[in-house]
Amino acid sequence: MRNLSAYTRFSTSGGGQLPGYDTSTECNERYLVQQLGLETLLKYREFSLTSENHVKFIDDNETGTESLIYGGFIMSGFFRVSLSVLCPIPWRWSFAFPW
Repeated sequence: MRNLSAYTRFSTSGGGQLPGYDTSTECNERYLVQQLGLETLLKYREFSLTSENHVKFIDDNETGTESLIYGGFIMSGFFRVSLSVLCPIPWRWSFAFPW
């Protein structure tokens, strides 16, 4: 996605600023924001793997600074219906790693 606006953060609640960016700007075309998001999901029997990655390039037309921001997470889970007759209670393991 490529956007030229006064905002660096976009969500369903509207536009806003990421931490460290000027919130008092009156220029509607101050920031050139280019971003890419990639989401994956794998589920096989009792195992699941989910990941989400983001890359965002922000060019501030007023100050001339450029920023490259990236982040995401990976999450894995294992759901077992029951261990055996000795432990008939369903159990689940889940791990997450953000960056």
